[in-house]
Amino acid sequence: MRYHTLFIFIALYVIFTGCKENGRSEADINYSTLPEISFELITEIGDSENYLPARLNELFVAPDGSILISDWGSNTLEQFSSNGEHLKTIATQGDGPGELSNFFFIANAGSGTLLVEQQGSRRDFFEPNETGIYSYKNTVSADGNGSMGFHILGMRTDSEFFATPRNVVRNVQELIQNPVDYRKVSVSIVNDTNEILQDSLHTLQSPNAHLTSMNGGFRVNTIPYRNIDRIKVMDDGNYLIARPENSTIKLFNKDHSLLNEIHLTVNTRSITGDDIDYVFRDTDREIRRDIEQRLHDTKPPFLNLWPSESHLWLHTDKSENGKEIVVLELDGKVLGKLMIHEFDEIEKVIGNQIYAIHKDPEMGHSIRIYDVDI
Repeated sequence: MRYHTLFIFIALYVIFTGCKENGRSEADINYSTLPEISFELITEIGDSENYLPARLNELFVAPDGSILISDWGSNTLEQFSSNGEHLKTIATQGDGPGELSNFFFIANAGSGTLLVEQQGSRRDFFEPNETGIYSYKNTVSADGNGSMGFHILGMRTDSEFFATPRNVVRNVQELIQNPVDYRKVSVSIVNDTNEILQDSLHTLQSPNAHLTSMNGGFRVNTIPYRNIDRIKVMDDGNYLIARPENSTIKLFNKDHSLLNEIHLTVNTRSITGDDIDYVFRDTDREIRRDIEQRLHDTKPPFLNLWPSESHLWLHTDKSENGKEIVVLELDGKVLGKLMIHEFDEIEKVIGNQIYAIHKDPEMGHSIRIYDVDI
Protein backbone atom coordinates (compact mmCIF):
# COMPACT_ATOMS: atom_id res chain seq x y z
CA MET A 1 0.00 0.00 0.00
CA ARG A 2 2.87 2.34 0.84
CA TYR A 3 4.37 1.75 -2.62
CA HIS A 4 1.04 2.54 -4.28
CA THR A 5 0.81 5.77 -2.30
CA LEU A 6 4.35 6.73 -3.31
CA PHE A 7 3.58 5.99 -6.95
CA ILE A 8 0.45 8.18 -6.86
CA PHE A 9 2.41 11.01 -5.22
CA ILE A 10 5.12 10.87 -7.89
CA ALA A 11 2.52 10.78 -10.68
CA LEU A 12 0.70 13.79 -9.25
CA TYR A 13 4.00 15.64 -8.83
CA VAL A 14 4.88 15.04 -12.46
CA ILE A 15 1.43 16.16 -13.62
CA PHE A 16 1.37 19.35 -11.58
CA THR A 17 4.95 20.36 -12.28
CA GLY A 18 4.38 19.65 -15.94
CA CYS A 19 1.35 21.94 -15.94
CA LYS A 20 3.24 24.63 -14.10
CA GLU A 21 6.00 24.62 -16.66
CA ASN A 22 3.68 24.51 -19.67
CA GLY A 23 4.72 27.14 -22.18
CA ARG A 24 8.07 27.73 -20.49
CA SER A 25 11.56 27.00 -21.71
CA GLU A 26 13.17 24.18 -19.76
CA ALA A 27 16.79 24.85 -20.65
CA ASP A 28 19.00 27.87 -21.27
CA ILE A 29 18.80 29.21 -24.81
CA ASN A 30 22.08 30.03 -26.53
CA TYR A 31 21.28 32.27 -29.47
CA SER A 32 24.75 31.85 -30.97
CA THR A 33 24.24 28.11 -31.53
CA LEU A 34 20.71 28.22 -32.98
CA PRO A 35 20.25 26.81 -36.50
CA GLU A 36 19.96 29.28 -39.36
CA ILE A 37 16.52 29.63 -40.96
CA SER A 38 16.56 30.29 -44.70
CA PHE A 39 14.61 33.21 -46.15
CA GLU A 40 14.48 35.31 -49.31
CA LEU A 41 13.55 38.83 -50.33
CA ILE A 42 10.49 38.40 -52.55
CA THR A 43 9.38 42.02 -53.00
CA GLU A 44 11.03 45.42 -52.68
CA ILE A 45 9.00 48.58 -53.29
CA GLY A 46 11.10 51.66 -53.94
CA ASP A 47 11.51 54.22 -56.69
CA SER A 48 9.05 53.92 -59.57
CA GLU A 49 7.57 56.04 -62.33
CA ASN A 50 4.59 56.92 -60.14
CA TYR A 51 6.17 57.20 -56.70
CA LEU A 52 9.45 58.27 -55.07
CA PRO A 53 9.77 57.28 -51.38
CA ALA A 54 10.90 60.01 -49.03
CA ARG A 55 10.68 59.24 -45.29
CA LEU A 56 8.62 56.12 -44.75
CA ASN A 57 7.26 55.74 -41.23
CA GLU A 58 4.51 53.12 -40.68
CA LEU A 59 3.02 50.26 -42.66
CA PHE A 60 -0.45 48.70 -42.75
CA VAL A 61 -1.38 45.47 -44.57
CA ALA A 62 -5.00 45.35 -45.73
CA PRO A 63 -7.04 42.12 -45.68
CA ASP A 64 -6.58 41.75 -49.47
CA GLY A 65 -2.78 41.96 -49.10
CA SER A 66 -2.40 45.50 -50.39
CA ILE A 67 0.01 47.73 -48.47
CA LEU A 68 -0.57 51.23 -47.12
CA ILE A 69 2.44 53.28 -46.05
CA SER A 70 2.76 56.66 -44.33
CA ASP A 71 5.41 58.91 -45.85
CA TRP A 72 6.49 61.70 -43.52
CA GLY A 73 8.80 63.16 -46.13
CA SER A 74 6.07 63.94 -48.67
CA ASN A 75 3.29 63.99 -46.04
CA THR A 76 1.24 61.46 -47.97
CA LEU A 77 -0.47 58.12 -47.48
CA GLU A 78 0.31 55.67 -50.30
CA GLN A 79 -1.28 52.39 -51.37
CA PHE A 80 0.42 49.51 -53.20
CA SER A 81 -0.84 46.19 -54.46
CA SER A 82 0.37 42.97 -52.86
CA ASN A 83 2.97 42.61 -55.62
CA GLY A 84 4.31 46.16 -55.18
CA GLU A 85 2.47 48.13 -57.86
CA HIS A 86 1.71 51.72 -56.81
CA LEU A 87 -2.08 52.06 -56.81
CA LYS A 88 -2.85 55.52 -55.49
CA THR A 89 -1.86 58.38 -53.21
CA ILE A 90 -4.89 58.22 -50.93
CA ALA A 91 -4.16 61.24 -48.72
CA THR A 92 -2.04 64.38 -49.02
CA GLN A 93 -1.07 67.27 -46.77
CA GLY A 94 -3.76 69.70 -45.68
CA ASP A 95 -6.11 70.77 -42.91
CA GLY A 96 -9.37 69.41 -44.29
CA PRO A 97 -11.15 66.08 -43.76
CA GLY A 98 -9.13 63.21 -45.15
CA GLU A 99 -5.99 65.35 -45.42
CA LEU A 100 -2.82 64.98 -43.36
CA SER A 101 -1.26 67.21 -40.73
CA ASN A 102 2.49 67.54 -40.31
CA PHE A 103 2.46 64.87 -37.62
CA PHE A 104 0.29 61.77 -38.02
CA PHE A 105 0.22 58.07 -37.20
CA ILE A 106 -1.71 55.13 -38.66
CA ALA A 107 -3.30 52.15 -36.91
CA ASN A 108 -5.57 49.19 -37.60
CA ALA A 109 -9.18 50.07 -36.76
CA GLY A 110 -10.53 46.60 -37.58
CA SER A 111 -12.52 45.15 -40.48
CA GLY A 112 -10.01 46.53 -42.98
CA THR A 113 -10.43 50.12 -41.76
CA LEU A 114 -7.37 52.34 -41.38
CA LEU A 115 -7.27 54.96 -38.60
CA VAL A 116 -5.14 58.08 -39.06
CA GLU A 117 -4.28 59.95 -35.86
CA GLN A 118 -3.82 63.58 -36.72
CA GLN A 119 -1.95 66.26 -34.86
CA GLY A 120 -4.30 67.57 -32.20
CA SER A 121 -7.54 65.74 -31.45
CA ARG A 122 -8.70 64.57 -34.89
CA ARG A 123 -8.95 61.00 -36.14
CA ASP A 124 -9.71 60.19 -39.77
CA PHE A 125 -10.93 56.81 -40.99
CA PHE A 126 -10.21 55.31 -44.42
CA GLU A 127 -11.95 52.30 -45.97
CA PRO A 128 -11.55 50.35 -49.23
CA ASN A 129 -14.11 50.54 -52.02
CA GLU A 130 -15.31 47.56 -54.06
CA THR A 131 -12.01 47.51 -55.98
CA GLY A 132 -9.92 47.61 -52.80
CA ILE A 133 -8.73 51.22 -53.18
CA TYR A 134 -8.81 53.15 -49.91
CA SER A 135 -10.44 56.54 -49.53
CA TYR A 136 -11.54 58.87 -46.75
CA LYS A 137 -14.70 57.84 -44.88
CA ASN A 138 -15.25 60.10 -41.87
CA THR A 139 -13.64 62.14 -39.10
CA VAL A 140 -14.06 61.84 -35.34
CA SER A 141 -12.99 64.55 -32.94
CA ALA A 142 -11.04 62.81 -30.18
CA ASP A 143 -11.90 65.31 -27.45
CA GLY A 144 -13.52 62.93 -24.97
CA ASN A 145 -10.48 63.43 -22.76
CA GLY A 146 -9.07 66.72 -23.94
CA SER A 147 -6.49 66.91 -21.16
CA MET A 148 -4.61 63.84 -22.40
CA GLY A 149 -3.46 62.74 -25.82
CA PHE A 150 -3.24 59.04 -26.60
CA HIS A 151 -1.33 56.95 -29.07
CA ILE A 152 -3.45 54.13 -30.52
CA LEU A 153 -1.74 50.72 -30.40
CA GLY A 154 -4.45 48.61 -32.03
CA MET A 155 -8.11 47.68 -31.92
CA ARG A 156 -9.81 45.66 -29.20
CA THR A 157 -13.25 45.78 -30.84
CA ASP A 158 -14.64 47.85 -33.71
CA SER A 159 -15.21 50.74 -31.28
CA GLU A 160 -12.51 50.24 -28.63
CA PHE A 161 -8.74 50.65 -28.84
CA PHE A 162 -5.64 49.87 -26.80
CA ALA A 163 -3.77 53.12 -26.18
CA THR A 164 -0.93 54.69 -24.22
CA PRO A 165 -0.53 58.36 -23.25
CA ARG A 166 1.64 60.38 -25.57
CA ASN A 167 5.03 61.13 -24.05
CA VAL A 168 4.98 64.92 -23.79
CA VAL A 169 8.08 66.56 -22.30
CA ARG A 170 6.84 69.34 -20.03
CA ASN A 171 10.02 70.16 -18.08
CA VAL A 172 13.12 69.84 -20.23
CA GLN A 173 15.42 71.33 -17.60
CA GLU A 174 14.44 68.61 -15.14
CA LEU A 175 14.94 65.82 -17.67
CA ILE A 176 18.23 67.22 -18.93
CA GLN A 177 19.78 66.08 -15.64
CA ASN A 178 18.91 62.51 -16.74
CA PRO A 179 17.88 61.52 -13.20
CA VAL A 180 15.83 58.41 -13.98
CA ASP A 181 16.56 55.55 -16.38
CA TYR A 182 12.97 54.36 -16.80
CA ARG A 183 9.44 55.70 -16.66
CA LYS A 184 6.09 53.95 -16.22
CA VAL A 185 3.58 53.94 -19.08
CA SER A 186 -0.03 52.88 -18.54
CA VAL A 187 -2.05 50.94 -21.11
CA SER A 188 -5.70 51.94 -21.32
CA ILE A 189 -8.80 51.09 -23.34
CA VAL A 190 -10.30 54.14 -25.06
CA ASN A 191 -13.04 54.76 -27.61
CA ASP A 192 -12.64 56.79 -30.80
CA THR A 193 -13.21 60.09 -28.95
CA ASN A 194 -10.47 59.34 -26.38
CA GLU A 195 -12.93 58.59 -23.58
CA ILE A 196 -11.17 56.21 -21.18
CA LEU A 197 -13.15 53.00 -20.84
CA GLN A 198 -10.59 51.16 -18.72
CA ASP A 199 -7.60 52.88 -17.18
CA SER A 200 -4.21 51.39 -16.26
CA LEU A 201 -4.98 47.97 -17.67
CA HIS A 202 -1.24 47.23 -17.62
CA THR A 203 1.82 49.27 -16.68
CA LEU A 204 4.85 49.09 -18.94
CA GLN A 205 8.45 50.01 -18.24
CA SER A 206 9.86 52.32 -20.90
CA PRO A 207 13.36 53.85 -21.00
CA ASN A 208 13.91 57.58 -20.86
CA ALA A 209 16.12 59.09 -23.51
CA HIS A 210 19.45 60.74 -22.74
CA LEU A 211 19.19 64.54 -23.03
CA THR A 212 22.16 66.83 -23.60
CA SER A 213 22.21 70.67 -23.55
CA MET A 214 23.40 71.97 -26.89
CA ASN A 215 23.50 75.46 -28.48
CA GLY A 216 20.66 76.82 -26.40
CA GLY A 217 18.53 73.74 -26.98
CA PHE A 218 18.93 70.05 -26.29
CA ARG A 219 19.76 66.85 -28.13
CA VAL A 220 17.95 63.55 -27.58
CA ASN A 221 19.75 60.19 -27.80
CA THR A 222 18.39 56.74 -27.09
CA ILE A 223 20.32 54.53 -24.69
CA PRO A 224 21.01 51.18 -26.40
CA TYR A 225 20.23 47.74 -24.96
CA ARG A 226 17.56 48.96 -22.58
CA ASN A 227 14.78 46.70 -21.24
CA ILE A 228 11.72 47.96 -23.10
CA ASP A 229 8.34 46.46 -22.18
CA ARG A 230 6.17 45.89 -25.25
CA ILE A 231 2.49 45.45 -25.96
CA LYS A 232 1.59 43.93 -29.32
CA VAL A 233 -2.06 43.89 -30.37
CA MET A 234 -3.20 41.21 -32.80
CA ASP A 235 -5.89 41.54 -35.43
CA ASP A 236 -8.39 39.50 -33.35
CA GLY A 237 -8.06 41.76 -30.29
CA ASN A 238 -5.79 39.37 -28.38
CA TYR A 239 -2.50 40.88 -27.29
CA LEU A 240 0.97 40.19 -25.91
CA ILE A 241 2.71 41.83 -22.96
CA ALA A 242 6.46 41.22 -23.18
CA ARG A 243 8.83 42.18 -20.37
CA PRO A 244 12.51 41.55 -21.20
CA GLU A 245 13.72 42.41 -17.70
CA ASN A 246 11.69 39.43 -16.42
CA SER A 247 12.21 37.36 -19.59
CA THR A 248 8.45 36.85 -19.88
CA ILE A 249 5.96 36.98 -22.73
CA LYS A 250 2.28 36.74 -21.79
CA LEU A 251 -0.62 36.21 -24.20
CA PHE A 252 -4.02 37.65 -23.22
CA ASN A 253 -7.39 37.46 -24.92
CA LYS A 254 -9.40 40.62 -25.61
CA ASP A 255 -11.10 40.22 -22.20
CA HIS A 256 -7.65 40.31 -20.56
CA SER A 257 -7.60 36.69 -19.39
CA LEU A 258 -4.15 35.10 -19.48
CA LEU A 259 -3.97 32.44 -22.20
CA ASN A 260 -0.31 31.50 -22.05
CA GLU A 261 2.99 32.55 -20.53
CA ILE A 262 6.48 31.94 -21.90
CA HIS A 263 9.52 32.35 -19.72
CA LEU A 264 12.77 32.59 -21.69
CA THR A 265 15.96 31.47 -20.00
CA VAL A 266 18.56 32.98 -22.29
CA ASN A 267 22.30 32.67 -21.74
CA THR A 268 23.78 35.92 -20.43
CA ARG A 269 25.25 38.04 -23.22
CA SER A 270 27.67 40.82 -22.28
CA ILE A 271 27.72 44.14 -24.13
CA THR A 272 31.11 44.13 -25.86
CA GLY A 273 33.38 46.86 -27.12
CA ASP A 274 32.36 46.02 -30.69
CA ASP A 275 28.69 46.42 -29.71
CA ILE A 276 29.42 49.85 -28.22
CA ASP A 277 31.41 50.97 -31.28
CA TYR A 278 28.54 49.93 -33.54
CA VAL A 279 25.67 51.59 -31.68
CA PHE A 280 27.67 54.81 -31.15
CA ARG A 281 29.23 54.96 -34.63
CA ASP A 282 27.45 58.24 -35.45
CA THR A 283 27.43 59.74 -31.94
CA ASP A 284 29.49 62.69 -30.73
CA ARG A 285 32.41 61.55 -28.56
CA GLU A 286 31.40 63.53 -25.46
CA ILE A 287 27.78 62.41 -25.66
CA ARG A 288 28.94 58.82 -26.20
CA ARG A 289 31.08 59.00 -23.06
CA ASP A 290 28.13 60.21 -20.97
CA ILE A 291 25.76 57.56 -22.34
CA GLU A 292 28.29 54.74 -21.92
CA GLN A 293 28.26 55.37 -18.19
CA ARG A 294 24.55 54.58 -18.18
CA LEU A 295 24.75 51.29 -20.11
CA HIS A 296 23.75 48.00 -18.51
CA ASP A 297 26.40 45.28 -18.43
CA THR A 298 24.34 42.69 -20.33
CA LYS A 299 21.92 42.62 -23.25
CA PRO A 300 18.19 42.03 -22.76
CA PRO A 301 16.87 38.61 -23.85
CA PHE A 302 15.06 40.48 -26.64
CA LEU A 303 14.83 44.06 -27.90
CA ASN A 304 11.46 43.83 -29.66
CA LEU A 305 9.03 41.19 -30.90
CA TRP A 306 6.16 40.61 -33.31
CA PRO A 307 3.45 37.93 -33.19
CA SER A 308 2.11 36.13 -36.23
CA GLU A 309 -0.65 33.53 -36.38
CA SER A 310 1.54 30.68 -35.08
CA HIS A 311 4.95 32.15 -34.22
CA LEU A 312 6.77 34.79 -32.23
CA TRP A 313 9.54 36.75 -33.90
CA LEU A 314 12.09 38.19 -31.47
CA HIS A 315 14.61 40.87 -32.37
CA THR A 316 17.48 39.77 -30.13
CA ASP A 317 20.59 41.63 -31.34
CA LYS A 318 21.96 44.07 -33.89
CA SER A 319 25.31 44.72 -35.55
CA GLU A 320 26.74 45.79 -38.89
CA ASN A 321 26.05 42.22 -40.02
CA GLY A 322 22.32 42.76 -39.55
CA LYS A 323 19.48 42.30 -37.08
CA GLU A 324 19.19 38.90 -35.43
CA ILE A 325 15.63 37.55 -35.44
CA VAL A 326 14.88 34.44 -33.34
CA VAL A 327 11.70 32.51 -34.21
CA LEU A 328 9.62 30.69 -31.59
CA GLU A 329 6.43 28.71 -31.71
CA LEU A 330 3.62 30.15 -29.60
CA ASP A 331 4.35 27.65 -26.82
CA GLY A 332 7.94 28.92 -26.53
CA LYS A 333 9.75 26.25 -28.55
CA VAL A 334 12.72 27.87 -30.30
CA LEU A 335 13.01 27.05 -34.02
CA GLY A 336 16.09 29.00 -35.09
CA LYS A 337 17.23 32.43 -36.23
CA LEU A 338 17.79 34.58 -39.28
CA MET A 339 19.66 37.83 -40.01
CA ILE A 340 17.85 40.61 -41.84
CA HIS A 341 19.52 43.83 -42.97
CA GLU A 342 20.63 46.29 -40.30
CA PHE A 343 18.44 49.03 -41.84
CA ASP A 344 15.27 46.91 -41.88
CA GLU A 345 12.58 47.90 -39.37
CA ILE A 346 9.95 45.18 -39.04
CA GLU A 347 6.38 46.48 -39.08
CA LYS A 348 4.31 43.30 -39.41
CA VAL A 349 4.63 39.53 -39.76
CA ILE A 350 1.82 37.66 -41.49
CA GLY A 351 2.14 33.89 -41.82
CA ASN A 352 5.77 33.37 -42.78
CA GLN A 353 6.23 36.78 -44.42
CA ILE A 354 8.05 39.70 -42.80
CA TYR A 355 6.99 43.23 -43.84
CA ALA A 356 9.73 45.76 -43.13
CA ILE A 357 10.61 49.36 -43.91
CA HIS A 358 14.19 49.52 -45.18
CA LYS A 359 15.73 52.83 -44.04
CA ASP A 360 19.09 53.14 -45.76
CA PRO A 361 20.55 56.57 -44.84
CA GLU A 362 22.36 56.83 -48.19
CA MET A 363 20.23 54.90 -50.70
CA GLY A 364 16.86 55.98 -49.30
CA HIS A 365 13.78 54.16 -48.04
CA SER A 366 11.87 51.21 -49.45
CA ILE A 367 9.40 48.51 -48.42
CA ARG A 368 10.72 44.96 -48.17
CA ILE A 369 8.81 41.69 -47.92
CA TYR A 370 10.71 38.54 -46.89
CA ASP A 371 9.46 34.96 -47.21
CA VAL A 372 10.79 32.77 -44.39
CA ASP A 373 11.18 28.99 -44.72
CA ILE A 374 9.35 27.75 -41.62
